[in-house]
Amino acid sequence: TAVAVKAEPTAEELERRSVAVIRQVMKDTLSGLKVLHQGGVVHRDVKPANILISEVSSGAACRLIDLGAAADIRNGFNFDPETGLLDPRYAPPEQYIMPRDVPPPPAGAVALLGSPFIWANYKPHLFDSFCAGMTLLQLMVPQLRISSTMQTVNNQLKVVDFDVMAWRRMYGGKYDFSLLDRCNYAGWDLVRQLVSPKGKRASVDSALGHRFFWPEVVGTSAGALTSSKTLERD
Repeated sequence: TAVAVKAEPTAEELERRSVAVIRQVMKDTLSGLKVLHQGGVVHRDVKPANILISEVSSGAACRLIDLGAAADIRNGFNFDPETGLLDPRYAPPEQYIMPRDVPPPPAGAVALLGSPFIWANYKPHLFDSFCAGMTLLQLMVPQLRISSTMQTVNNQLKVVDFDVMAWRRMYGGKYDFSLLDRCNYAGWDLVRQLVSPKGKRASVDSALGHRFFWPEVVGTSAGALTSSKTLERD
């Protein structure tokens, strides 16, 4: 009697599955941040430890938790211009969600009226974008999945003025970027847009439209480096 033997998945299949899982985690995380930002709230502590994965029949399987550092820009809740609540392993170079010379919002309806102006001019939500980019980097590079390594990465980024392209050239030799480089460097391009100085950083809403979240077509794991502009300086 013939016995069916299930073939072990190939390295390519395992890699594709890994990216698919991380893609969903990041999509749910960014979608959660989008909802917070639409309500005028900045999370300020986005990292893998604050992403809860649960079994659900429908809807998002991943949810952001721990809003202890979150700041509500509409009413000033948990916001002090002189205080920065952050995890230095994942935090952006500005460290504060808004410049320190921005006064605390006034009480009551005046704060609500002024919050759209503050949001549009100072872009506090981009703080979360950077943290999300660092989270993506950690999930996609196996050597970075120990949280303590992210402090080293953040320190290295400071050396190159948070130019992630320069960081990869200077320090990337010991890291495996194969997951980030799939599909013509889609994951790496998203990291590049999020882990950057504030003036060049993509918003959560923009990141959700990135090609990294497109379904992966089997047989197109990576493109030629020469055909990608990812590793070229703007």
